[in-house]
Amino acid sequence: MQGFITSSFRPHRNGLNQVLGELEQNIMEVLWERGEANVRDVFIDLKNKRKIAYTTVMTVMGRLANKGLLLKSPIKNTYLYKPACTKEAFERS
Repeated sequence: MQGFITSSFRPHRNGLNQVLGELEQNIMEVLWERGEANVRDVFIDLKNKRKIAYTTVMTVMGRLANKGLLLKSPIKNTYLYKPACTKEAFERS
């Protein structure tokens, strides 16, 4: 399994919040559940739960890909994102 780039470790928080921000965690949860999705799919899932902009989701998903947590593949005029590993493997790492 490849290494991930995390910008900070917060030992006082629980679970995934120790290494991921709230929005990063929400996006990863959507993708772990779906398996793969484009930005619009993730945005629609998240906007039903919270007020959020499409461009914010797009930016954070790009950053998660840069950190090695998401893999992205070009599909026509968009990208298809999928988790680089399972949730269980990420939690173990």
